[in-house]
Amino acid sequence: MKGVIEYVRDITERKRVEEKLKQSEEKYRNLVELTTDIIYMTDKDRKHAFMNDAGLRILEALPEDVIGQHWSKWVYPEDRKKSSRYSGK
Repeated sequence: MKGVIEYVRDITERKRVEEKLKQSEEKYRNLVELTTDIIYMTDKDRKHAFMNDAGLRILEALPEDVIGQHWSKWVYPEDRKKSSRYSGK
């Protein structure tokens, strides 16, 4: 053997950041899963992309009933105008 190429990279900082991210994600997941309030996310067209279990229980709905549906479907008709004022339309 004539030569050796050695490559060493310190990944300590990367591992620290990954662990902090993992802890943050776990905190968020626990908050969303354990709350009794409705938490949902919508896409750019304001259709549900996610709703937590508490929201599904409150609405008495299954995920397939909610995901992909416009948020206004779940608001009483008489409240839609007021709700849309806070949602950007």
